[in-house]
Formats: sequence, C-alpha cells, structure tokens
Amino acid sequence: MIPDIKRRIDQIRQGEIPEGYQKKSVGIIPQNWNKSFLGAIIKELSSGVSVNSDITIDTGIYVLKTSSVSEGKVDLHESKPIIPEDLKRVRCPVLQGTILISRMNTPMLVGECGYVNEGSNIHYLPDRLWQAINRSEKICNFKWLNYLLNSDRYRTAIHALGTGTSSSMKNISKEDFLTLAIAFPPLLEQQKIAAILTTQDKIIELKEKLLAEKQQQKKYLMQQLLTGKKRLPGFSGEWSMQPLSQLSKAITKKTADEQYEVLSISAGIGFVNQCEKFGKQIAGEQYKNYIVISRGDFSYNKGNSKKYPQGCIYPLESRECAAVPNVFISFTMQKNKCFWKYYKYLFENGWLNKQLYRLINSGVRNDGLLNLSDKEFFNCFVPAPPFNEQTAIAEILSTADHEIGLLQKDIEQEKQKKKALMQLLLTGIVRVYNG
Repeated sequence: MIPDIKRRIDQIRQGEIPEGYQKKSVGIIPQNWNKSFLGAIIKELSSGVSVNSDITIDTGIYVLKTSSVSEGKVDLHESKPIIPEDLKRVRCPVLQGTILISRMNTPMLVGECGYVNEGSNIHYLPDRLWQAINRSEKICNFKWLNYLLNSDRYRTAIHALGTGTSSSMKNISKEDFLTLAIAFPPLLEQQKIAAILTTQDKIIELKEKLLAEKQQQKKYLMQQLLTGKKRLPGFSGEWSMQPLSQLSKAITKKTADEQYEVLSISAGIGFVNQCEKFGKQIAGEQYKNYIVISRGDFSYNKGNSKKYPQGCIYPLESRECAAVPNVFISFTMQKNKCFWKYYKYLFENGWLNKQLYRLINSGVRNDGLLNLSDKEFFNCFVPAPPFNEQTAIAEILSTADHEIGLLQKDIEQEKQKKKALMQLLLTGIVRVYNG
C-alpha cells in the first residue's frame, strides 16, 4: 500500500482529519465532497401501475422474484410468469438505469439493492420492491450510487432500517430510506469511481463464466468416463457391475473411550465439524457408539435434503480419522479392487440416485432419516472397471477439481480486491479526481 494512503487511513482511524479533508456527520470526507440525502438524489420510489379488475391473463408478463436483487445486481433471469392472483396487484415495469431496492424481506435480505443494466418486459411487485429513479444524471451517477449502497457501511445502515414484529420478515419505510445521509462526491468523481468498480466487476464476471464452463466440462467428463461411455486410450474390455457388498465393507469400529474429532455431513459441502454445523457438539452420551472412519472411507447420510433427496455420500479427505454418527452408513472400499477417489466421483455424479429412489419406499421416518436399511444400500450395484482404469479416470477428474479450486480462489481474491477498492474509493481515502 502507498505510504500516503496508509498514513491517511491511520489518521482517519484515530479520528484525525488529514490535510484536504473535513469532518461531517457522515464521516471524514474530502473537502470538495458534500453531505447529502437519498431523497435529494432519488426522484421517486415508484409505486406502480394499477391493474383493471377485468384484465385477462397476459402470458408475456413476468415478475421478478424477491431473490433477484442481491450483491448489487438484478438478475432478470430470476423471474416467473405472472399468476392470476397477481393480476390485480399493482406492478411496475423494470426500467434500465434504475436501482431496485428490496423494501420487504427477511432480516438478512431487506434493503438489498441492485442496478438495472437493461430494460425488459419484466415487472416487479412494489409491495416487496422499490424502483429508485434518478432525479438528474447531471447530479448523480446511479451506478456509483448502487456501489455506495452496497458498500459494507451503507448495507449495514440500510438493513438496520428494517422494522416489524415478525422475526422472519422486515419492512423499510420510504421516509427512513430517503432520509439516509450519504457522503456525496462531485459527478465526475462518481463516474470515475463507477468505471473502476465496473471494470473490476467485469473481471469477476469473466472469471465466473470461465468457472461455470470448467464445472460444466467436469460434469461432462464425469458422465462420460465414470460410466464407460468414453474410454481412455489404452483401455478396453467390458466393465462388470457388482453390488457394493462385494466391493466394500461396512465399518463398525466404535469410538468407545477414545477421543476423535466429531464430524457430521452437510449436503453440498461434505464432512464438517459438528460444532461448526450445529453450534455445539450434539453427540452427548451417544458418542461412545459413534463410528471411527479413516481417510478414504465413506459415509452415507440418509437425511434427505432439497439438493440430495436420496441422501448424500462423501469420503473423508481432509483428515486422517474422525468419529461420525452411527446412523450414517459408513463403509470402506476394498483396497485391491477399488480406488476410492473413482467412487467418490461416481457417488458425486449421483450414480446411486435411481436405485436409492426405488428402495426408499415410505419417505422419511420420524427421526428425519430415509427409510432404507443397510442391507438394501449395500445391494445397490456400481460399475467395477479395472483398478488401473479407475485410477486414470480419477486422476483426470482430480486435475479438473484442482483447476476449479484454483479459479475459485482467484475469484475470491478478485472479490476481496473489489471490496478494498470500494472501501478506499467510496470513502474518498483514495482520490481519482481532485477537481
């Protein structure tokens, strides 16, 4: 970090006013910045267009879901056809260059703001969302304003405006929103700040697009290689199909009095520390009956979820050993026949889903677990290619995973860079225009 910027940050943190800055109720800001209010910048928070009671269903009208507004963006793909009960409600067309604000939502999402990059035939229902219209483009750049409203400071301030008696739903009043005070730079500086942050957004979007492509490529490889539809060079011959009972062995070793890290399985994530998932260790007296698994062993969590209605299977990868609930079906693959990473990808690709669906004959039991016996599970069939072919397939997919992981870290770094830029530019700590 440039020494002058670091010194300025240290001064502001200590409450000192650096040269060329002033102290206002909105903080320590450059001398040519002003304090303003959203009501002075926003022309209106549109209230919508009334709909006649005798209107017929228009299948060409779509309305945004409330979840379409997040992280400073409006996802127009997150829309749905208007339904009959919405026909008589007030609704508004989404206009390009405006900012949509989630005026009523859950405590975590109320106050979320997103800039509308392009217009469409999509509408929104103003009992949940507002559309902020710019009073004058000669005074305010709305892209800059959207970045400001999505900075940590103003997100916290806007979320705090949410009120209501319901613990699951909060509402922001128009008066409270429009009287929110903000630090307001000259128009040219707003434009330059918006341009810098927009460039950073494009970098993130391009890398996220590349990530989606790599994830799709991996999915294709899994569908082709794991099933034998596509064979790697040097491999031929038919694969056998065998029940898990012939390729694996149930793990029955209990913890007894030995101490192990206690893990659970979270759908979509895999093994997690039980305290991290539940906020505390819930094993209690049952700990002595927990099962000890080692690296490369698998556990099947019979709890159903939206993502995994048939339950999910994960291998232990990041630890040498751990204790898991005995309600999981834990097993180890036969070392001389099976390379565990091949089966990791096979289960990840949902190979057992159809078989499990047929076996789960009465849904979820009273304890929240799927009605499936260990015997039924181990009678499920899986492919059993030659060991060296399993290893070769797993190596290709592991390489794909590695590339995806590196790109995910890169994207996270770019997001952190954007966050730092927002902190520096939107507060005036770093100047891009001194006129």
